[in-house]
Amino acid sequence: MSLKEKEKISHRGKALRKAKEILEDWESRLVLGLTGNIGSGKSTVARMFQELGAEIIDADKVGHSLLEKKEVGESIVKNFGSSVLDKEGKIERRKLGKIVFRDKKRLEELNSIIHPLMFSEIKRKITFSQARIIIVDAAILLEAGWDSLVDKVLVVNASYKTRRKRIEKSGLLSPEEIKGIIKAQFSQDEKIQRADFLIENEEGIEESKRQVERIWSKFAARC
Repeated sequence: MSLKEKEKISHRGKALRKAKEILEDWESRLVLGLTGNIGSGKSTVARMFQELGAEIIDADKVGHSLLEKKEVGESIVKNFGSSVLDKEGKIERRKLGKIVFRDKKRLEELNSIIHPLMFSEIKRKITFSQARIIIVDAAILLEAGWDSLVDKVLVVNASYKTRRKRIEKSGLLSPEEIKGIIKAQFSQDEKIQRADFLIENEEGIEESKRQVERIWSKFAARC
């Protein structure tokens, strides 16, 4: 049997061909990190990219799903006590949030448990995605170092006054929680400095959509 024929049927030959296919596929797709501080409208912008055809990996959803895992829950209870559990014995995020957003060290403790797991899960989702353009939607993309997973960083910006107004209008968080979340995030100026693309989300949906479409056209052309 010739060497060429062996390569066609051998396990090594099949593995090399598959690896080549994967590498060629990676070269033709783009992973974008979408971030912005609380109230910037990042989730709204993520939906705009999704409507254009991007696959969204929502870091919040990844974190929530990890909290459902038994081993993660046990680790959190061990470190923060059973007071963070609801009546069904599941982690209640609001209770946990009230603890960690009052104390920086406690927040760092929680992050040391959950962030490495989130990094691994986001990386896994990127690896197995079939999409040509993937958006990693993460408020703490830069703070957690997850920008190492993406090709470009997109920052959604709005003035402090606008962001504060949006947060208060939602009514989902207490003033103490809002303050804690803001303190845990990089300043908006720092995020802007590290952005490859900036989306100003101040003047209404249509203007934001036009910016998203302009950015999308640049990326879609190369994928």
